[in-house]
Amino acid sequence: MGIPSKDGENLVTSPRADESAPTDTAPEVSSLNQERRNTAEPRDEGAISDCLTQNVNLNCTFANRISADEAQDNSRKRVLGKR
Repeated sequence: MGIPSKDGENLVTSPRADESAPTDTAPEVSSLNQERRNTAEPRDEGAISDCLTQNVNLNCTFANRISADEAQDNSRKRVLGKR
């Protein structure tokens, strides 16, 4: 059984419509995930914090640079008599 396509002539079928997952795999998956959590390398929160700090500093540097460029551009316009 399928769903009619937009042209109304063909049927669109899902290849997995009649499939069902085996019930005996669920405990296996959760134990595998637990094992992965236990063996994963610990996160270095300090390194993450350092990266965030560097990112903020970069953003501030770019913002200051843009402000300086705009100020310089505005002063040029004043000197040339353009406003």
